[in-house]
Amino acid sequence: MVVLPNVKDRPICAPPEDKSRQGKRGFANATDPPHGADWMHAVDSSLPLIAPPAHPIAQRMTPERYATRVERQRNRERYQSQRYDPLYLISRIIPVNQTIRWGLKATGLYRHARREFTTPRLVHLEHRCPRWPAAFDGLRILHLTDLHIDIDPGLIPAILAGIEGAECDLCVITGDFRNSHDTPRQEVLQLSQRILEALPQPVYGTLGNHDEVELAEPLEATGLIRLLMNEHVVLPFRGGQFTLAGIDDTFFHEAGDIPAAMAGAPTAQESPRILLAHGPDIVEEADRHQVAFTPCGHTHGGQICLPGGKPLLAIDKLPSHLLAGAWRAGDMIGYTSRGTGGCRVPVRLNCPAEITLHTLRPA
Repeated sequence: MVVLPNVKDRPICAPPEDKSRQGKRGFANATDPPHGADWMHAVDSSLPLIAPPAHPIAQRMTPERYATRVERQRNRERYQSQRYDPLYLISRIIPVNQTIRWGLKATGLYRHARREFTTPRLVHLEHRCPRWPAAFDGLRILHLTDLHIDIDPGLIPAILAGIEGAECDLCVITGDFRNSHDTPRQEVLQLSQRILEALPQPVYGTLGNHDEVELAEPLEATGLIRLLMNEHVVLPFRGGQFTLAGIDDTFFHEAGDIPAAMAGAPTAQESPRILLAHGPDIVEEADRHQVAFTPCGHTHGGQICLPGGKPLLAIDKLPSHLLAGAWRAGDMIGYTSRGTGGCRVPVRLNCPAEITLHTLRPA
C-alpha cells in the first residue's frame, strides 16, 4: 500500500488543465499486492498515478472464467442467436444499418440525427445516496461509456471538447470501447488512447459486450487506465477511503461476478462502495452487496427514440426505468448513461450522447 503524505485535501484526479505539468505518467513504485487486496493509489497533485495490476488478466479473472469468455467470443454468432436481441434477430432478415440510414434520410431527420451523435454534452448531476457518508459529500465522478470509437473516429474531437475543463475526483469508463469486431485491435487501441490521454487521471474502467478480453492488457499497458475485472481497489479520500469495484460484462459474455469483485473488500461501513458495471442488469445483487452508487451504460438510452425518449426497440428485457437516467434499487442509487458514442449506425434521435459528471451527496 502506497499513500503519499498530505493527500487529505487533494483531489484524487487532476483536471485537464494541469496536464502540462504532470510530466510522463507512470506506475506507482509499490510492491505488487495480492489479487483483490485493498491497495491504494499513490496520489499527488501534480502526478496522479495508477498502481499496476498485480497479475495478468487471465489470473485476475480466474483461468476458467477467462477461457469461458474467450470461447464465447470465438462462437459469438451461435451465442448471439440464443439471446434476446431484437436488433440481431431483425438483422438476420433485413439490413438494419442501411434501413436506419434510409429511414432517417427519407424523413429528413438524418442531419439532425448525425448532429445528436456528434455533439456529446457534458451533463452535471447530483445524487443523494443513502449509503454515502457526509464526510465524503461532493465526490465527483466523470463518466464515459459506450465509446464504440471505431464507428466514427471523427467523434474524438467532440469528446475531447466535452471533457475540457471538467474537474473531478475520479474518471470511469464503463465498457464498449469498440464497435465492430472486424476493426483491427490496434486501431481500437490507438483511438482509445487518444481519449485516455485527455482524461483527468486516474481512470478506471470495465469491459463491455463489444469488447474482447484481449483488449484489456494492451489498454492497461498504456498506463492511462486500470480495468477492474471482477475485482476492487480501495482509494483514499479526505483522510478516509472508499471501495471502487468493477465487474466484467454480464450481457453477452456472462462473465460479471459481484461476489468476486467484493472479495476481501472492507465492509461498506468501513469503506463505502461504488460499483462499475457495463449495464444495469445487476441492480438487485449490487444492492445486496451494499453498494452506494453504480454508474453504467450499455443501453445507449435506446439511441433511436420516439419524441420523449421512448426507445423504438426493447433492450435486453430491461425494465424501462433502467434504460436511461437515474434510478434506485433499495438503498443503492444508480445511473444508466445514454452513452458517449453509439453502435451500428453513427446517428442518434431524441437521445443525445452524453458525458456525465456525477456528484455524490449523502441522503
